[in-house]
Amino acid sequence: MTYGMKRYTIAQLRQMRESEDHVEFKKGEHGNVSYNGAGQDHPKDRRKCILGYVTALCNEGGGRMVVGMHDKHPHHVVGTTQNENALGELESNIYCDTDIRTSVYELYEDEANKTGRVLVIEVPSRPIGKVYKFEDVPLMRVGEELLPMDDKTYLSIIQEQEPDFSEQFCDNATFEDLDIEAIKIMKEKYAKKQDNPSFVSLDDRQALSDLHLIVDNHVTNAAVLLVGTNNKQIAQKLDQMGFLEKHGKTNAIYYILPRRYYELAGDVAAYSLATDWDINQVWAVIELFLKKYERARISDLEKLIGSHVSEKLRIPAIAVHQFR
Repeated sequence: MTYGMKRYTIAQLRQMRESEDHVEFKKGEHGNVSYNGAGQDHPKDRRKCILGYVTALCNEGGGRMVVGMHDKHPHHVVGTTQNENALGELESNIYCDTDIRTSVYELYEDEANKTGRVLVIEVPSRPIGKVYKFEDVPLMRVGEELLPMDDKTYLSIIQEQEPDFSEQFCDNATFEDLDIEAIKIMKEKYAKKQDNPSFVSLDDRQALSDLHLIVDNHVTNAAVLLVGTNNKQIAQKLDQMGFLEKHGKTNAIYYILPRRYYELAGDVAAYSLATDWDINQVWAVIELFLKKYERARISDLEKLIGSHVSEKLRIPAIAVHQFR
């Protein structure tokens, strides 16, 4: 079972609308809802199966497939033997065939006598920018049909982007957590780089706001990294970004640079002796890498950090070039 997904009761399911509540009802009294459309010659008929509906529901932001209830509102229980005694197997098969981690459970209209069985497949939302396909076709529900996704919808999804880590707000951080002296230096360097002397005279809050480092008194991760005073807070953020690694337990936690930094700097022996870090080390290694590749390209930085955090590296790269 996939944890974190809400479970519904039969009473709640009865009142759901297929379109508004992202739910697909199938009677399937005899457990005859096809798993993968096998035996059907035409693609549009093969799609009307468990894998087809799971794919479409995931693409539309998540929902549920309900077998054993009438598809007319209000949805009366008809009962089903669909995948009886094989819920875990169904979950596993769906995941193996679609890479979608569903949650499968059964309900009974009469719990005491175990009659009026209903099978529910809870389907999560697709990840940002991800479209799922059945038989290489991105599916969406349109009325009673499962149809290929239209170009406009498809493009809007694949062009989605994960929120930029640097722009997200840092939990519990306030303006008082920022270093006034660091802000002053940042303003001076930015003013010089932009050939805008008047920037230095801006109020600190206004300057940070103009740079989108604070938004309506909310402090961004970028602000904490660039001009923060709380070393622990900065370390936690750098750890999330892959620039530091955490060691120790509970109250003895400490952060050091990852081994790959020492390898790049040609001093691997220092890795096993490291017990602390400082921000200058982080920037120094980044600068060394950027100098080696002559430009701050994300694709280059991936070689050092790893592609799984490449989108989170923009602020350090920007910081090196804008404020140094």
